[in-house]
Amino acid sequence: SSCNTDLSCLKGFCPSFVTIEGGTLRKPAARAAKASFDDLPQPALVPLTDGPYNMLLAGIGGTGVITVSAILSMAAHLEGLSVQTLDQTGLAQKNGAVVSHLRVARDASALNAVRIGPGESDLVLGFDIVVSAGKNALSTFSTDRTRAVLDEHFAPTASFVQNTTLDFRQAATLKALRAAAGEQAVHLVAASTLGAALLGDAIAANMFLLGHAWQRGLVPISLAAIDAAIALNGTGVAMNRTAFGWGRRSVIDPDAVRQAAGLGQTTEVAAETLDQLIERRSDFLTGYQSAAYARRYRDLVDVARKADMAAGGREAFATAVARSAFKLMAHKDEYEVARLHRDTSFRDKIAAQFEGDFTIAHHLAPPMLSRRIDKRTGNPAKIAIPERIMTPAFAVLEKLKFLRGTPLDPFGRTHERREERRLVRDYTALVETLSASLSAAGIERAVALASLPEDIKGFGPVKMAAITRYETKKAALLASEPSGPAAAASETIAKRKSL
Repeated sequence: SSCNTDLSCLKGFCPSFVTIEGGTLRKPAARAAKASFDDLPQPALVPLTDGPYNMLLAGIGGTGVITVSAILSMAAHLEGLSVQTLDQTGLAQKNGAVVSHLRVARDASALNAVRIGPGESDLVLGFDIVVSAGKNALSTFSTDRTRAVLDEHFAPTASFVQNTTLDFRQAATLKALRAAAGEQAVHLVAASTLGAALLGDAIAANMFLLGHAWQRGLVPISLAAIDAAIALNGTGVAMNRTAFGWGRRSVIDPDAVRQAAGLGQTTEVAAETLDQLIERRSDFLTGYQSAAYARRYRDLVDVARKADMAAGGREAFATAVARSAFKLMAHKDEYEVARLHRDTSFRDKIAAQFEGDFTIAHHLAPPMLSRRIDKRTGNPAKIAIPERIMTPAFAVLEKLKFLRGTPLDPFGRTHERREERRLVRDYTALVETLSASLSAAGIERAVALASLPEDIKGFGPVKMAAITRYETKKAALLASEPSGPAAAASETIAKRKSL
């Protein structure tokens, strides 16, 4: 619904991108495009005092932030209220942050600044949860004032391209939001999921979220004024009205809304335990290489886990090892790229998104074929290879994965593959040495060292640059403690390198 189709993603140095040529996007069928909401009770709207009521709308380009801002501004005008708005669109075309400051008051004299200041937000409508938790938006939160209604859907933003260390985990993001607004002041809504299922278009999420906030009494504008503003907007009037209504009903009867969307009742998803994490990633490594390879992974994590328990830890060190060891051992080489592209889930996802007569083109930069250098990035230029060529090539590569890391591996002599194998060896040595002398006082540093591989991302030259940064950080951490397990680990790694 919000893709700008400028194909700039293809310029990134990554073998995961394909283009679909021909066919059409498969839009989900609208399950409840027509419904009546006359039975819904009218909420007690938050009263307007002598001062302004401040609403911050935060999202990304293509999610309708500006549309909702315009509708609310018109509705407030129709209500006879004074309004000030400021739309900050930034890199909206590239999934960049879009923030609208909307201030309403009974008297224009109460509106003395367009921008919502620190701690001044009364309502935050978060069409994107990551942008809502950004520094600029979060500064307007106040624990005794702000209420936030957020779409729980996570979407990658443009800032992730510039800062790959951003934490997109929902738990970490929600923690920041709840710390800023208060534990009970943040409301999560599956607006994107429900909007797409009910109305056949994820763009309906914006009005769905507004309807939810209004039914909670958090928008000091009447239903009649909002409905009139939707009509005056003139685009998607029927869908916007219906989405707004379903958002209202999601406050009164959320299970009924989910059932109408074909999603069933809300269920709590339990956090993954360390045992579950190890089991899931062991299964992956078995498919990646072999059962013996997965056993190496489990044995290393077991070493860290026993040391963690002996030192009185809470599995933080073992969890860091479980994540980082997997990341290093499951590096995406030629065999793995072939396996993932041939996986049935890849075909299923494409079939769910597209219909009609279409073909697939893979965008790759094979070392033996891609000789040209992209002048803009300095990386090898990718080429489009038709599916009819890549499918049999992937089939052969997938079957040859047993050659990985052996003297017969045709790709194993490249600098990148040698570096990946070295990283696994060095990390194994690091974990074993840290585990041998782990103490309660040293757990924090051990966790920091064990977590460093999480920052290694990308492919080819991009990955090599990330490895350089990783080695610099690791050396600094090891050098910061002249004695104890960190120094012992540094000495062991140095000896292994000399061998």
